[in-house]
Order: sequence, then structure tokens, then C-alpha cells
Amino acid sequence: MFVNIKEVYENGYFVGKLDDLEFNLFKNIINSHFQNILKQNNIVFKDEICNYHNLDISLDKHKSMWPKENRILNYRDYKKFLETNFFSYLKSLFGSFEISDENNIGHPEIYFRIVRPYPFTDVTSLHSDSWFRHLGHGKMPEDCNSIKFWFSIYPPENSSNSKLGFRFVPNSHHNKLKYDKVFSDGIYKPVLDEKKNNIETISLKGSAGSFIVFHDDLVHGGEVIQSDTTRCSFEFSLWAKKESINNLIS
Repeated sequence: MFVNIKEVYENGYFVGKLDDLEFNLFKNIINSHFQNILKQNNIVFKDEICNYHNLDISLDKHKSMWPKENRILNYRDYKKFLETNFFSYLKSLFGSFEISDENNIGHPEIYFRIVRPYPFTDVTSLHSDSWFRHLGHGKMPEDCNSIKFWFSIYPPENSSNSKLGFRFVPNSHHNKLKYDKVFSDGIYKPVLDEKKNNIETISLKGSAGSFIVFHDDLVHGGEVIQSDTTRCSFEFSLWAKKESINNLIS
């Protein structure tokens, strides 16, 4: 298990792979949370997330079931994540750190995404995480920097070239791309004109358990994938002391 923070700051990202034990633990916790939300909506679905697209529900019902607050793990499950070797490794790497609570739910946010295969196109548009704070959503301690972690739990099966549904703009953490803003879901959100900025993206490739660690300013987003299954990932923002990060990249 290894995460190269120097590479995150130089190249904008680092790609790794979870070991099987940690991967299965994370997968089981997320599946349990998924089933609990379905039960709260009186939906019986005795299958895993990867087959969620076979569930006959309307687009409105899908949206109402899966706002971000419903995809954030509860505090008990968050504590289970902290007890893993992966998080112990992060503590040894950074010393003390925080997981952000950007939605002010009262505990650190580890949350998952569910994205059905094409023809569904409900993926996040290109953005950098720092843009949201610039627009007034969330506040980070001044003595910290933010680093994002994104993990593939259910990758798209039978997709071309092992794409995981995550794309990014290389070296964009060094560039100041201009973006607009729109008011949506109660907050201002950034909007990037890809054609106007001549944006070219790279698709993250890998398999179940692959992850990417990336810079707060790296422009990234979801990718529509033609596959046979629903994909699922989870993510969190880690706030580490600037001093600790400087020691790792010097």
C-alpha cells in the first residue's frame, strides 16, 4: 500500500490499488448502506449495486432517492473505515488529518456515487473541487490543504479499454481555467465550457479497487460509459496540514 503525494503535486494525481481485504470491507459497507436506502423507500431489490439499472423506477424516483445526503455514510460506518489498514497508513503518512464535512452533517463525509450505464447520462461535469469553495460552498482551515481520494467499487463491466467512469485534464492543477457559475440544488456550482477552453481529458483506467488521489485544483468529472452494469465509486476529501504536505513533497 502506497500513496505518492509528491506525484500528486507534480503531476496532479496518483493511481493505486486497494488490497482485497480492504476492498471487500468497503464494498460490503456501501452495499449495506445502498440496501438501507432502498428499504426506506419500500423497494425490494435483492441484488448488488452493479445491477441497479435493472430496477424499474422513474428518473424522478432515482433522483429523490440519491441526493448526496443519502449517499454519505453514517458515523458508525465512517468509524469502520478509519479502523482499516488503509486509513492507518494515511495517518502514518500525514500525521493528523481531517475528512471534510462540506455539507455540515455533523461528521466527516465519505460518500458514494451510483451511475447507471448509457443511455443514462447522469454524471458530474468537469470541475475542480477548489472551485466550489471559491463559490462559497465549504470552508477549509487556513493551515490545511485538501487532497481528494476516489475509489472504484463496481467498475463498468464489458466497457471498452477498462475505463472506470472518471476523467480528468492533465496538468490542469497548474492552470487557471475560467469557469462560469449556475445556481442549482441550493448552491452556486461551477460550469466549465469544454469547447471554449479546448479541453482534452484522459480516462482513468483500471479495475475494481483501483483508486486515484488527486490535487484540489485538478479538473475532473464523470464519464458516460457504454457497459452492461451500473458503476459505483466512493470518495472523500482529506485535509492535511500544509507543513506535513510540504515535508512529503520536498
